[in-house]
Amino acid sequence: MRATQIDALVAAVVLTGVGVFAASVVLTRPAPPTGVALGGLVVFGVLFLLAECFPIRLFNGRDVGEFCSSPAFAYALLLTLPFPYAIGVIGVGTLLAECRPTVRRPWRKAAFNVGQSVLVFAAGAAVLKAFGIPAAPDGVLADAVVLALLPSGLALYGTNLALLGLAVAVDRGQRVRTVLRGALSGRDLVAQYLLIGLAPVMVLLWRENRLLLPFLLLTVGATIQATGAAIRRRHEAYHDPLTGLANRRLLDERLAALTTRGRRGFAAMLMDLDDFKRVNDELGHHVGDQLLVQAGRRLRRIAGIDTIARAGGDEFAFVLRRSDAVRARRIAGEIVAAVTAPYDIGGGSVRIGASLGIALFPDHGDDASSLMRQADAAMYRAKRLDGTDRPASPRIAFAADEPVAAGGTATP
Repeated sequence: MRATQIDALVAAVVLTGVGVFAASVVLTRPAPPTGVALGGLVVFGVLFLLAECFPIRLFNGRDVGEFCSSPAFAYALLLTLPFPYAIGVIGVGTLLAECRPTVRRPWRKAAFNVGQSVLVFAAGAAVLKAFGIPAAPDGVLADAVVLALLPSGLALYGTNLALLGLAVAVDRGQRVRTVLRGALSGRDLVAQYLLIGLAPVMVLLWRENRLLLPFLLLTVGATIQATGAAIRRRHEAYHDPLTGLANRRLLDERLAALTTRGRRGFAAMLMDLDDFKRVNDELGHHVGDQLLVQAGRRLRRIAGIDTIARAGGDEFAFVLRRSDAVRARRIAGEIVAAVTAPYDIGGGSVRIGASLGIALFPDHGDDASSLMRQADAAMYRAKRLDGTDRPASPRIAFAADEPVAAGGTATP
């Protein structure tokens, strides 16, 4: 059922993109670009393709993020060329980047990305068109471009967010609103504006003094690379290198921030994978590592968790903001169900159990350390709920009303 929905979504996005391009050709009947505009088509089109093919990797490990500078060159095309030519170059460039031999993407994802790229930049171009841009041939910029970039960027960001949110919601079986709430990012919007803000500068340099354009590109490229290196170092300091999840340092800082502000109604949870030592001893540490990586991927797919951290070894910690006991218990059940489902590793099936403890702020602790002590005690109490005869059965417990003294962790 879900595969059918994904196919329908991909078909809708691709057909809409093709329809937008075809309609623009029929309605505008643009003349072929010549002179400066033709040169801009070639130069900015090639730069767009290179930016799509070689995004900058921001994170290491298995939690990889990419920063793509292609919007700057896409907007340079939109400011230089008639709408159909600009959108056509953007669509062809995205298609070539998706089909390059070094990338093995499923055809659905590749097709969706091409349609998405056309629709996203078409939305931004529609706003530019409303401001009369481009208003003259040969890449001449209208003065209104400065005013047009703000609403055009919002249209670009909103369309991209909506399409991504819809795709993720269909793929994961979640509500679109839930996905969008987690995907909203002020930093992404600022980064987008910084990129599209470069487009008028590049077009002006292309018109007035093309020899200066390489120097601008080198400066921007060096700045992006340096920023990426700084982000990578920060990411490595706050994330587990094996799973890509938050590490104990980031967990402690977020808990401390929440408890210091006195924010009510959040939950801290601690989970231990039962029989994980047996997996390491009998099947090898490489199998244990693969199991942890797969567990991390499953946990990321659960909606409603604000922080997922590998607290150490086979322990995972979670923070749920705006959560009462009922919501915490429901999400805890989803967590345990996800990690206790069989793992397909090396052609074999591996099963483990899980024990999870829940502590609520401020009911069970008024600071980060006491809250985690209560969650830890609850986790060990959960281990004793049904003994050890059914290692794959879910075991979940809330913290007791009596506080656990510092250093007084419950024993299994």
